Amino acid sequence: YDKADIFVHPGRWNEPFGRTILEAMARKLPVIVSNLGAPPNIVKEKELVFKSEDYLELSTKINMLVESKKLRGFYSKKLYKKVLNYAPEKLLPKVLNVYKLVIRNN
Repeated sequence: YDKADIFVHPGRWNEPFGRTILEAMARKLPVIVSNLGAPPNIVKEKELVFKSEDYLELSTKINMLVESKKLRGFYSKKLYKKVLNYAPEKLLPKVLNVYKLVIRNN
């Protein structure tokens, strides 16, 4: 990740999550994802989402970031802030609350 300028996750199936996406975001990379599965819900930036297997649209998104250091920086910062929502100290209380609800209802 440290030597990359952009991370591309060209999913071709409905992936339920994308750990590599979070890793790239945590390394302050702009992330381009396909529109399948959970990745678009993680990134939440329509400019960084392309229709799966639409290689022309993917190349357009990549070129957009390659050609603009300013855009790369903008999305890097924006996605880094989003990845902080996946930090264990934020997620663990939510998971514990779900477990508590399940235990109470059984």
